[in-house]
Amino acid sequence: MNTQKNKYKKESEVINQLGLKVADNVDSLLAYWDKDQICRFANYAFFKKFGKTREELIGKYNLRELLGEEAYKEAHKYVQGVLKGNTQEFENSIVFKENERRQLLVTYIPDKEGEEVKGFFVKVSDITEIKQAHERETKCAILKGKNQEMDSFAKIISHDIREPMLNIKQYLMLLVNECRPHLDVEAVSYVTGMFRALERMDTLTQGLLNYSILSQTKILEQVDSNEVIKRVLKKLDLTIQETKAVIKLENLPVLNAFLFELGILFENLIANAIKFRRGSVIPEITIAATPLHKGWQFEVKDNGIGIDENQREKIFNLFQRLHSRKEYEGTGIGLGYCKKIVELHNGSIWVESVPGEWSTFYFTVFTV
Repeated sequence: MNTQKNKYKKESEVINQLGLKVADNVDSLLAYWDKDQICRFANYAFFKKFGKTREELIGKYNLRELLGEEAYKEAHKYVQGVLKGNTQEFENSIVFKENERRQLLVTYIPDKEGEEVKGFFVKVSDITEIKQAHERETKCAILKGKNQEMDSFAKIISHDIREPMLNIKQYLMLLVNECRPHLDVEAVSYVTGMFRALERMDTLTQGLLNYSILSQTKILEQVDSNEVIKRVLKKLDLTIQETKAVIKLENLPVLNAFLFELGILFENLIANAIKFRRGSVIPEITIAATPLHKGWQFEVKDNGIGIDENQREKIFNLFQRLHSRKEYEGTGIGLGYCKKIVELHNGSIWVESVPGEWSTFYFTVFTV
């Protein structure tokens, strides 16, 4: 009889060790809590995520102490539910030992013996990446909708607005050519002013057209940002020579991006950094990048006139100008381009500045 008991005891120990080994090799967090909410079992993934050892956790920690007040407040009603014998499933957000907030899918399964609930099993799956992917998909769907709206808007601009505007220019040219001998200085001044206004309108409508078609034929590809900026600098060569601008490139990566759009982004930021310089001060521009998780953060720093704090969000809106045309030429669309291009790369753009000293434009790029 004792031999049989010893055999069963050894088999039970082997099964328990095997069960523990299996549990320790599962990615999900597994645990068991008794009806007093004291931990009686947890697998390796559970210990690792919470930064505890078996000796520290088993039989000593209750659920409130482990989760903290914020997360336990959310979980409490589900604990009450499972202790009444009902399986519970819910999402919870917890900050772990790495000070990283994670989104979790939590399942509580009651351990019942007859009608009595002795405790409950816990299974926790990290769904942070899944939630983030869903948010990106939602964001992409919103952007797609906006792009479709812009397509319709572009058609209106190109036909219903731009075409009659060009007709007005043609009639003005006919008026000038046929009636010039009869026009006095004041009349010529009026006509010249109308031409300039029409030219500005044409520039603005063309800018809106370009804005609306950004990324319509986009192709995500491996892009060397050093080469992109070199091509941009060639386009801006005359301006760079005239202003003697100094441009430094630091730690720029090869990344997945939309080549054409990335070029427009850098062109606008560099051109603005040169345009908004301080008097006779030679523009100095530094372009650098820092790696992020699944992305990059770029910065374009200048020594220009700077931007007041209350204007730093407004400048990314279309047609938002901080200066008169007499001070600085432009349409007020350029930084709107930049914002749209950054959003196409699942990133964000912002600026930090000290008025009269410098500005640094930051933007992030996240692509698969």
